[in-house]
Amino acid sequence: MDIFNNREVAIGIWLLAFVAFAVSIKSVRQSIPSLWQTFLHPKILTPLFLMLVYVAAVVFVLFESGFWNTSQLKNTIFWTLSVAIVSMFRIPQISKDEAYFRILLKDNFKIIVILEFVIAFYTFSLLTELVIVPALTFLVTLQAVSETEHQYRQVSRLLANILTAIGCGLVLYAGFMIVLEPSSFFQAGTFSDFTLPIALTILFLPFLFALSLYAQYESLFARIHFLYVTDSERRRAKRTALFGIHIQTPLLKRWLRYVQLHRPREPDEFERSIRYVKTQMKNEKNPPQIPIDKGWSPYLASKFLSSLDLETGDYIQDGIDKNQWFSNSKYLDVSGGEIPNSIAYYVEGTEQCAIRLKLVANVNDIASVRTLRNRLLTAVEQLMAEALGCSLPSELSTAIKEDSSISMNVTGKKIDYVKVLWPSESGYELRFTLVTVHPMLTEASPEEYCL
Repeated sequence: MDIFNNREVAIGIWLLAFVAFAVSIKSVRQSIPSLWQTFLHPKILTPLFLMLVYVAAVVFVLFESGFWNTSQLKNTIFWTLSVAIVSMFRIPQISKDEAYFRILLKDNFKIIVILEFVIAFYTFSLLTELVIVPALTFLVTLQAVSETEHQYRQVSRLLANILTAIGCGLVLYAGFMIVLEPSSFFQAGTFSDFTLPIALTILFLPFLFALSLYAQYESLFARIHFLYVTDSERRRAKRTALFGIHIQTPLLKRWLRYVQLHRPREPDEFERSIRYVKTQMKNEKNPPQIPIDKGWSPYLASKFLSSLDLETGDYIQDGIDKNQWFSNSKYLDVSGGEIPNSIAYYVEGTEQCAIRLKLVANVNDIASVRTLRNRLLTAVEQLMAEALGCSLPSELSTAIKEDSSISMNVTGKKIDYVKVLWPSESGYELRFTLVTVHPMLTEASPEEYCL
């Protein structure tokens, strides 16, 4: 049995050709010394060395348990280069994505993993693979690039359909080969080849988590250094984080925002900061019930538009008005381009309940405003359904389609839809606001009403 199959040989040949071509360019050759010097930096070499030691320890344990043998050396090397090292360089992104480890674990048990393995098991002739590898690489890259630009959306869909058709063809070919030669696939070595990368990925998660945790604490301590002047305050803040938060990484960013806003200094203030962020996290998991006539739970309201990619961030206290609390989503790019049309969602109120829900659409590109209106109409329709349990009034729908202002009351809530022209006259803002109305006031007073 050959060590490398035709697909692996084809990939190796193309990689060598690419490296040779790159080295032939003078500017690339001149950048190699500085690139090599950057790679030799301790902040890169140390984690890589620790990663290799950890992988070696995992392999040794698998070997002692009879799960690994020397025939799996190639698969282990490929997994280290393609999964372990790539994951190491994705630590900044992993630290920002709280669901990364859960998603990665689930992905290893999806049916697509089996299909990918079956497709990789059966290869074509070397000449055919030399054609297929660059062609598929080109199509995948082109499809990925086209997804980033709104104007290439149809091209992206076409390429996605082509790649799907190719994938289905490869699956059918692999299925045909399994039926034709079942003995070559159903053997002990095949099962080991399939399960080893999954086992290595799962066992690699603790190391990846520890490295991500270290990176987050390192970033936090750097922020603390600039937030506080005296060493005693810096040490107190670091101890508070280490002993109060431990490995609860979702709390780190929340606690840092609290520290930046309130700047605790005394021990009791630091203890209060930990209690506060833990309470907020608890409230998010088990939102308190708020009567509809008073408003909404801010933790539930923040997720009203999550299916439209408009979920808000933390519900935090305003830095100027201590009685006001808010959360907001990131601006959602609707049109693409240098200055795109965008939509954002806001939740505003007091610590206990939200009394104002707001959608803000910025019109920068007049030519694609129709697309923005449709997206805004969808968001308003869903917000009405989630917040009030009612459908969109026809008058409001007409106002959104025509960019005209309107004000109305629906089920005890005040609705405002306004168009605000910018002084520069280069665009305008469309603002939808849903407010809890106090029976005796024009609008809910946070201090008197939301208790």
